[in-house]
Amino acid sequence: MNARVRRLWWICLALAAVLTVIFLALYALAPGWRKSLVTENHSLEMLSAILALAAAIVGFRAWLALPGRPRILLLIPVTVLLFFLEEISWGEEFLRYPLPVVFGRKLHSVHDLVPYTLWALRDRSPLLLNGLLAATFALGAAAMVPLWKRRASLREGLRRRPALGFFFASLALIALGQISDVEVWHKQAVYFLEELLELNAALVFLFAGLALRLTARPDERPGVPRPAAPP
Repeated sequence: MNARVRRLWWICLALAAVLTVIFLALYALAPGWRKSLVTENHSLEMLSAILALAAAIVGFRAWLALPGRPRILLLIPVTVLLFFLEEISWGEEFLRYPLPVVFGRKLHSVHDLVPYTLWALRDRSPLLLNGLLAATFALGAAAMVPLWKRRASLREGLRRRPALGFFFASLALIALGQISDVEVWHKQAVYFLEELLELNAALVFLFAGLALRLTARPDERPGVPRPAAPP
């Protein structure tokens, strides 16, 4: 990891820590803010959406400047754009179209299918839910075996394409948000934790876009003109 990438990581971690402390303090010390922090399309989710939109713009501009425009790196801004659309409920707050109902609940975003399905299974067949969760964890553990065997090549790939490190960190935060949404403790606190994790994921996505700029050659970074061709 070169010095510029390391600096990006430290700045990202510092900003994530500051945001986390601020919103934890708001949730703990200002009960009047709690509803706004956990409600769909309100303060915390809108801040995540703004960061995600900025990350998508930075990511697309950086990818367009990359030599050869690798398709695997295009996955970063495309995923971030989808995350932005998920955060604004695909425009429902602004366009006011009717949301579909799944398992008796309004489906604000595609990723809500995960907790909705888990809740439906919990209510109808706890045994089936436990079996599904056990199978999921078993498959996840099995998938880690080939990844562990290829850890050297994966580490080299992340060194050459540092944006992927930020990208995978964001996906991990989103996955943690989904896991926290099983509602094993106070519902409002669970929603707050999910929104806080998604806010940090949006922040890390922004740094993935910034790291993508570092992948471009110096004369091909966004905003830097290419030298004129020789006559």
